[in-house]
Amino acid sequence: MYFQDLNNPEIIKKIKQLSQGKSGVYKITNLQNSKSYVGSAITKKATSNRLYARFRYHFFHHHKDFLLKRAIKKYGINSFSWEILEWTEIPSTRSRETWFIQNLLPEYNILLSAENSFGYSHTLETREKMKAGYSESRR
Repeated sequence: MYFQDLNNPEIIKKIKQLSQGKSGVYKITNLQNSKSYVGSAITKKATSNRLYARFRYHFFHHHKDFLLKRAIKKYGINSFSWEILEWTEIPSTRSRETWFIQNLLPEYNILLSAENSFGYSHTLETREKMKAGYSESRR
C-alpha cells in the first residue's frame, strides 16, 4: 500500500483503517530526493494500531529519528510518501525490518539492524550533548 498527500484527512483516515490491528514494515520516502527510512510496528491487539501511531509520530509529532525529523521539517509532509512494505506476524517483524534495511539501504536509518544497536557509536558531539543533559545526581 502506497500513500502520498499525507496531510489529506481522507488519506490519514485510510491509513488508520487499513493498519488497524496489524503489524508490519513500512517505508517513508522523500519524494524530492528519493531518500528513505524503513521502520516497523508491532500491534499485539486487534483494537490497537501501532502502525498508525508510528505514522502520526513521524509526521505530526516529530519523532526522535533525527535525520528523518530534520528532512520532514525542511521539505514538508507532502514531500513524503508512506508505504507498507509488508504485513508481518509479530515474531518475524523485526527480522523483516532488518532485511528491508539491509537490502534497500535507506539513507535516513542510522542503524543497519532493527534488532539491536550493537556496533553503533554516538559521535563525540552527541556524547557531549548527552552528558550536558544529565542531572548532577546522575553524574
